[in-house]
Formats: sequence, structure tokens, C-alpha cells
Amino acid sequence: MRRPTPITACALTGLVLLAASGRAMADFLPGQFITHSQESWGGAPAPGNAAQLLMDRFDFVYPTGSVEVGVGGPGGFSAIFTSGPAVLDYLPASGGPDPLNQDLLDPTSTSSGVLGGQVLALRLNVDFNKAGYLVGRMIAISHLVFASTHP
Repeated sequence: MRRPTPITACALTGLVLLAASGRAMADFLPGQFITHSQESWGGAPAPGNAAQLLMDRFDFVYPTGSVEVGVGGPGGFSAIFTSGPAVLDYLPASGGPDPLNQDLLDPTSTSSGVLGGQVLALRLNVDFNKAGYLVGRMIAISHLVFASTHP
């Protein structure tokens, strides 16, 4: 099986989602995957919504006490969030999409702007799905990969 070609965020044309088996996943159906936007994750908590799920289950999904997005360690920069309220204080993120320019702990904003919010929302969707709190009808979100349709 040919390995998917790595892509950058600015080259999202001609992409398909592949299951871990390498089978192309086309024509997704409603309810097949359950995800939330950064606006939903960062909204006002209320029974049954994503923000309340975040508040109720952060410690179960992240038993080590934090979620990190970005490039951790000496090779890059990352943002670490240590609680549901810290995530709520950050999301939804705004501003132009740029790279992180420093390591951050529980930031309320970052140099990455809206891109940082989208990345954190994606991470929350994958992690909460993997933990069984966002269960759809097919495979786990973490088993999907982006792949270029170009050779």
C-alpha cells in the first residue's frame, strides 16, 4: 500500500480521507462521525452541549491533567491546557492563522489565531471520540488520515 503524502494546511485540494486500512472513505453519511466546532467546544456550558461535555469529562479524557497542541519539546512551540475552564477561556480563538511563536500554558489567546482554535477543536474531537464520548456509527476518528489524491 502506498503511504499517504504529507500535506500542509494550505494545500487542501484533491484530498480524501482514508481509513487506516487504506480504503478511501467517500460519501460520509450524517451521524457517521460526531464532531464539534471550536465555537461549540468554547460555548457556554449547558446540558447536552460540547462545552458541558468538556467541563464534565476533561479529567477522564486527559488523566495526566492536560491537553497539548502544537509541536512540543525543543523543536517547536505548543500550547498546553490544564482544565476544561482553561479551554473555555481560549475557545473560540480569533485572529489571523499563524504559527505559534512561544510555549504557552493555559493561554486565552495565541499567535496562531483561528488556526490554533481549529487545531485544538480537532484534538478535542479525536480525543473525546477515542474515549467513547463522541461515538458515531463507523470507525474511530483517530483511524482516519488525510491523503493527497495526487501521485
